[in-house]
Amino acid sequence: MTQRLPLRVALPLLVAMIVAAALTLLWCLYRFRPELVSRPGTGVLIVLAITGIALAFAVALVLYVARPITALTEHLRRIGHGRLDEDILLAQFPEFMGLSFAVNNLVERLRESAELRRSLSSAAEVQKRLLPSSVPQYAGLDVAGRSYYCDAAGGDYYDFLEIGSLPEGCAVIAIGDVSGHGIASAMGMAAARAVLRSRCHDAASLQELLGHVNKQVVEDSSAGRYMTMLLVAVDAARSELRWASAGHREPLLLEPGVSGFRQLQGADIPLGVIAEAEYREHRVGDLRPGQMILLATDGLWEAANSDGAPFGLERTAAVMHANSDRSARDICAAIALNLLEYCGAAVQRDDVSYVVIKVARDRDPDLTGH
Repeated sequence: MTQRLPLRVALPLLVAMIVAAALTLLWCLYRFRPELVSRPGTGVLIVLAITGIALAFAVALVLYVARPITALTEHLRRIGHGRLDEDILLAQFPEFMGLSFAVNNLVERLRESAELRRSLSSAAEVQKRLLPSSVPQYAGLDVAGRSYYCDAAGGDYYDFLEIGSLPEGCAVIAIGDVSGHGIASAMGMAAARAVLRSRCHDAASLQELLGHVNKQVVEDSSAGRYMTMLLVAVDAARSELRWASAGHREPLLLEPGVSGFRQLQGADIPLGVIAEAEYREHRVGDLRPGQMILLATDGLWEAANSDGAPFGLERTAAVMHANSDRSARDICAAIALNLLEYCGAAVQRDDVSYVVIKVARDRDPDLTGH
């Protein structure tokens, strides 16, 4: 392969050669044809001729250098328009070759980034389909839920289940949060959802179902990754609320006319930590019309504004109280709007999921039209 001079050497060398050629021509005229030089006006013509030759060489040199720069500019313009299927090779000088390699490496990274974005978009679309597309109808209850992810995909999850051992018309809701967020958490969520759905029809109780999911999560999850989950059963006919928690915040109960949430107690170890973990089922039997129940991941009340102050449970309860005469779906929308206004331009660092359950009152509007 022919060794090419660097541009920083080639340019001065070419200029020196042009000047040397002009001076040589002028010396030859003075040495061998002095009569031409001695004529009036001949010196000026010679100088002009030499200058013209030098300019011609200079123009040729500029065009030679400008051609790869123009090609590079056009190539970068195509990259800017999303054409990532072409490489470039500028072989005129070593500097241009090095620049070609650098641009080609950049384009390769852009290709990988574009492929990753397509994969993330596909993953987000798949995960969106795993969330409930509609809310089942439950006698005496109004239910709605929402999920927002801080990345294209996330580890939050909620679902509506059917457990054969529970009374007909009982609302069974699962909500969970895989540690971290992003694709890895989304895969963990999808796996837990599959186990939960495959087992729920045969489970004798919430605690048995949670124990089975835990064993599968321990077998499938990598070291250091865990998941919190809350299973809740609300039976309006029996005025009963049951739950089993694997490290997840217990149901938050909001009484009519009472500020703040009623803090229910009863949570066990998260899923994926110990295969032999045992879970307990807890019960509250005094549900009354007008009460509201919030099931949520910690991303809701931990979402912070630009000053780092969290949204908090008190603000969440206040929003729900202010909208208590509206449907569960409208309350979910009000929480989302207040959360957005509170956080402003602050970056969301965790996924947010929540489910609102209203115990219907006789004077409530038709709550079945979601």
